Amino acid sequence: MGGAVNTPSVPAETNRHERPSISRMWTLWQDLRYSARLLLKHPGFTITAIGVLALGIGVNAGIFGIINGLMIRPLTGADAPGELVGVYSKDRTTERGYRSFSYPGFVDLRDAGGPFAHLAAHNVALGGVTENNTTRQAFIDIVTTGYFETLGVRPVYGRDFTSEDERPGGSARSVIISYEIWERSGFDRDILKQTVRLNGQDLAIVGVAPERFTGTTAMIGMEYFVPVGVHDSIENDFDADGRFPISDRRSRPLIVIGRLKPELTREQADAQLKVIAAAHEQAYPDDNKNQDLIVRKLGRLGISTSPQDDTQLWAPLSLLQGLAAAVLLTSCLNLANMMLAFGSARQKEIAIRLAVGGARSRIVRQLLVQGLMLSFAGGVLGLVAATWAAGLLLSSMTTVLPISLALDLRPDLTVLVATLVFCTLATLAFGLWPALRLSRPDLLTSLKDQAGEVSGKIAGRITVRGALVTAQLALSLALLVLSGLFVRGAAAGASADPGFKYESLVVAQIEPKLGGYDTARGREAHRAVLERLRSTPGIASVAEASVLPFGDYSFGAAVQREGPRLKNEDPDAGAKIVHAQYYTVTADYFKTLGLTLLRGREFTTAEEAAVGGTTPVIIDTGLAERLFASEDPIGQLLQYGADSGGADAKPMLIVGVAPGVKHDLFENRPEPHVYIPSGATDSTRMFLYARAAAPQHADAIVTTVREQLRAADADLPVIFVKSFQSQHEGSAQVWILRAAAKMFLTLGLAAAFVAVIGLYGVRSYLVTRRTREFGVRMAVGAAPGDVVTLVLREAATTTAAGLAIGLGLGVMLGWGMSLVIYGVSPYDPITLASATGVLAISSLVASVIPARRAANVVPMTALRND
Repeated sequence: MGGAVNTPSVPAETNRHERPSISRMWTLWQDLRYSARLLLKHPGFTITAIGVLALGIGVNAGIFGIINGLMIRPLTGADAPGELVGVYSKDRTTERGYRSFSYPGFVDLRDAGGPFAHLAAHNVALGGVTENNTTRQAFIDIVTTGYFETLGVRPVYGRDFTSEDERPGGSARSVIISYEIWERSGFDRDILKQTVRLNGQDLAIVGVAPERFTGTTAMIGMEYFVPVGVHDSIENDFDADGRFPISDRRSRPLIVIGRLKPELTREQADAQLKVIAAAHEQAYPDDNKNQDLIVRKLGRLGISTSPQDDTQLWAPLSLLQGLAAAVLLTSCLNLANMMLAFGSARQKEIAIRLAVGGARSRIVRQLLVQGLMLSFAGGVLGLVAATWAAGLLLSSMTTVLPISLALDLRPDLTVLVATLVFCTLATLAFGLWPALRLSRPDLLTSLKDQAGEVSGKIAGRITVRGALVTAQLALSLALLVLSGLFVRGAAAGASADPGFKYESLVVAQIEPKLGGYDTARGREAHRAVLERLRSTPGIASVAEASVLPFGDYSFGAAVQREGPRLKNEDPDAGAKIVHAQYYTVTADYFKTLGLTLLRGREFTTAEEAAVGGTTPVIIDTGLAERLFASEDPIGQLLQYGADSGGADAKPMLIVGVAPGVKHDLFENRPEPHVYIPSGATDSTRMFLYARAAAPQHADAIVTTVREQLRAADADLPVIFVKSFQSQHEGSAQVWILRAAAKMFLTLGLAAAFVAVIGLYGVRSYLVTRRTREFGVRMAVGAAPGDVVTLVLREAATTTAAGLAIGLGLGVMLGWGMSLVIYGVSPYDPITLASATGVLAISSLVASVIPARRAANVVPMTALRND
């Protein structure tokens, strides 16, 4: 024996340590083989268990995948040396006085060097891409040289922008396209010989951005990148104030990003930037007075002139993950019941193994291995389903947003590890307690012929299985109530009343600058469109506005009564400054919406074309009450606060008071509004409204409006023409409501399905175990109907308890989320009754089938077989 241990090549001590390890591995391999054979012998149980776990684990993996894509997954280029930061210009005299950069100001900062290894500036513009004589919207990133290098990447094909490309007013006309566009072309190697028509200009393709490159954000993928040298011909109303060219210090369209030198902290960078800001203030006092330069962590979810705090999104995402965890808990409660039932059939086998000296720990481990195999199978299936569902979610967003979404929801190592954790937790949740319970049987009872039932009561007549089923039903009803509230909220949002009747209203989005029109040509195009449509039969009224109620864009301004212009931080600003929605409108705007001014007048066609002298404005009742209380606002002056409008902004004359209209779908009441005549601005990005003459519906004139627009100017970029109702139902805000409703409905239905399956499984198992009892009852005179009543009464008791607890829990959850549920009370009787009814009926059906089986028991056969 000693010679066998102390071989020449393996020391005795090493061999003694290795033997237990090899033995444990061999034992684990035996457990795996035995569990696999056992599960394959019972395909019904195995398929059901894997399906239930796939639901629970898949929901959790899917939600975590979204969280990972939004908040955790590193962006492309994140591994480059040095921290990527946002650079901000802040007025040191105010708390929130952030502003963007002018191009000359950015050049000054870049030339100063300072703490940056790389520095770049950019901004986003909503441009027009012309393809096959059709213009569509696309987000374009206007960037300086070094933008890709600062973000730690470089074009995968072609070249980066040069200093000549960046020079404002230069002759270079270049563009870098996204990887996705190159992919759609079939990876055409001659792509660098082609051009792209943006805002009416042909730009030469010089490069291709990296795959899945999203710039500084986690989800917005730009289709095109252009150098700041072409900014003045690309910018539009969405991007910047077009009164000044980008070479002018008064034009500030740029947002600056930088990569700090390695080993340099943000605090050290701020110290260096303080010196640079002081030098810039001395060199250009008019432009840089009181301006400090600071760096902060760059936000992942947006592009802004001020530092962004992404942590505010963690609360709703954590809540969503918590609700997904409730689905997994419901699945685990179900599986715990199923494992008890499945293991009960092996109780005699387990008792024999223990009686002959088998270790209890080995039995527990074998049962846990069996549970882990089920969890891993369910996890793989759930992860595949979750990835597919996430792709559907992203694709649905592209129908309502004019942007290319590049949120990467593919499973990466983080998601795989999280799924593994979900599988392990699920195994412990549904497998550990049954394993411990099954491995401690009453040997005498278990070795008898009647062995196979794991009995147990918590208190009185409350059994372990009944308690588990009750908990499942309670959790699933709570999620059903919550999902019902979101579904009702989505329906309410889709039919929300903005404050005017829109059944006969058609809207069209017109963007002259997307076709390369300058301001003068754009204004002439709008004039021609209005003139033609106002004389078209079947159309009662036509007007234009810069913003669409319940739309995807908004423009706001801080306004006050005439007097010294106040800043937002001033002590009395709260009572004297009102933040209002800012609409540019033409004549007949309120008439076209079907609204009648409460006081004063509408704008005239002359004011629609041009405004000389004091600008007339119309305010709504909300703003009138806030600023003028009981005074008559007509004839009084309104002006911008110090933080809105230009330094040379003049007071405006109030000529009318309009009824309140809701701008934001998620606001409970109409927000304050200021309406400016179109002749007072250079804005050419407008929404056209056309009201059908009675008794026509809006759909009857959609084609007419489209034809008249084409007849007025065949080259005019028209983004869409549709009824207001169709536009609203397809808007991003309604999409958010519907997406939330679908997500919560999926969670609720998944939990309900799992609970009903669990109830059916428990009822079926108990009927099988009580075959002898039912045989005896029927042998002594009980009718089949009595047996059905007995089984249903027991099921009804469990169901009623679960529904009562779940209803209370659902109301509590609805109350807690009432701030994010649109237009529906958490005590909505329709939702509460519907959710309870659906689950009650499903539970009844799940109980009827086993009850009928019990009623069909043949007494003599049952007694003989038992």
